[in-house]
Amino acid sequence: MSRAGILVAETGPRGGYRLARPPADVSALEVVEAIDGEEPAFQCLEIRRRGPTAVPAREYRTMCGIHRVMVEAERSVAGRSSPARRWQTSRPCWRAM
Repeated sequence: MSRAGILVAETGPRGGYRLARPPADVSALEVVEAIDGEEPAFQCLEIRRRGPTAVPAREYRTMCGIHRVMVEAERSVAGRSSPARRWQTSRPCWRAM
């Protein structure tokens, strides 16, 4: 979290870590990204194409409802804090797997 500019290390007998800026200026998303990185928080496994009721991939031309909601939520969070890219997925769920 030091590399992310959230904490500052202080040496000496009373050393340790302290916030680099006021708590109100540190978002929860910044803390999560400092720990987990900027990988997408949600990875769609496209369950519509798996299991006993699976349908061919050609039937899916749009992202699933769960994926859509997660993308919207992550974009909303990213828009209010750091320049997060967590909502970008490497492979849309509705494309061929």
